[in-house]
Amino acid sequence: AGQMHFGYPIEVQVRAGCELHPNDTVESFLQAAYGGSHFLSFRDMSWVPAPKGDSRAQSVCDLLNQYEGIRETVHKLLTHTCPRFALGLFDAAKVDYERQVKPEA
Repeated sequence: AGQMHFGYPIEVQVRAGCELHPNDTVESFLQAAYGGSHFLSFRDMSWVPAPKGDSRAQSVCDLLNQYEGIRETVHKLLTHTCPRFALGLFDAAKVDYERQVKPEA
C-alpha cells in the first residue's frame, strides 16, 4: 500500500461473475474499483488498468501480471468454476420453475 501511495486501510470494491448465453458461450468479468471509480479489470489472462486509470492502476496491473499462478487461478475461476456453478444453480432451480401448479383464485 505504501509503495503504491494508497491510504491505509485500503478499500477495494470487486465485481466478478459470468454470463451464460443460449449458444453455449460464456462471458466472464472481474472489475475492481478504488475510491468509487473503476480501477482495473481482468481480461484475456491479464490485469488491465481502467481506461481512465492513473499511473497507480498501471503499476498495480504490472505487479499483478508478474504472478502467473494468480492469473491462471483467476482465469480458471471465471471461465470454468463460475459457469459450472451457475449451471448447477439453474439445474437445481429447474424443478421449481418447470413445475406446473394449478392456479388458485
